Amino acid sequence: MKYVTEFELPTAVKQKTAKNPKITYINIPMAFDIETTSTEADKEKFAFMYEWTFGISVDDKVNICYGRTWEEFLNLMNNMVNKYELNESKRMVVYVHNLAFEFQFMRKFFDWIDVFASDERKPIKAITVNGIEFRDSYILSGYSLSKLAEN
Repeated sequence: MKYVTEFELPTAVKQKTAKNPKITYINIPMAFDIETTSTEADKEKFAFMYEWTFGISVDDKVNICYGRTWEEFLNLMNNMVNKYELNESKRMVVYVHNLAFEFQFMRKFFDWIDVFASDERKPIKAITVNGIEFRDSYILSGYSLSKLAEN
């Protein structure tokens, strides 16, 4: 594993889905996580993201990108959208462990075409207009993060 801010994106491997043959997925393992904190200013409490991490498997090696701002993350996502020519029918899946938490911080930074949730503020899958599909690995696996890594 290496920490990088830029790397050569792998060549896309396309995969059709049996459930909806009109959608093609880019078959590259990817994951996203944020670190957040909360504080108080002028007697008003607020929370914010102070670091993000994005992992992608390239040629059987895990590359980790990280940044401090949403702008940096959006630039990375836009580069991937352009590289893979993503759209509503050509998508890449990014796994987020406990998407319900991260979604509250990231929801205003993307334009969404669909959010599938088990309850209010508990998305399982969220799809952007430009073909990024965030999925909750916690809900889908049923494992805690430590158990998921172990298995």
